[in-house]
Amino acid sequence: MAINSTLITTSGNDIFTCPGTASTDEREYAVTCMMFCNYSTQPVILDVWLLGPTPAAISNTSIVMHDLTIPAGETFTFDTEKIVLSTGERIHAMVDVNTRLSVTVSSMRVS
Repeated sequence: MAINSTLITTSGNDIFTCPGTASTDEREYAVTCMMFCNYSTQPVILDVWLLGPTPAAISNTSIVMHDLTIPAGETFTFDTEKIVLSTGERIHAMVDVNTRLSVTVSSMRVS
């Protein structure tokens, strides 16, 4: 199992990208848990998308969390559903204010 941690920005950033090389080393990873921690004293609004390999665009058809408010000092855990991604597919997130929300993504290689 692997753990990735990062801060989420207002311009948006990939919080997990399935590793591998499409032509020589195709892989699948299951994302088992995402923990979004608001370590500030103000609420944060979060959006999350599941995207194909770059340059797949952010759109309303790929959004899985929209305008989720995480109160100050709280953690939101996304762990009920497992997400299986293939090489290059990614999870992208964006917040309304920088330097308030961190995310830890737990994943496991399945092939």
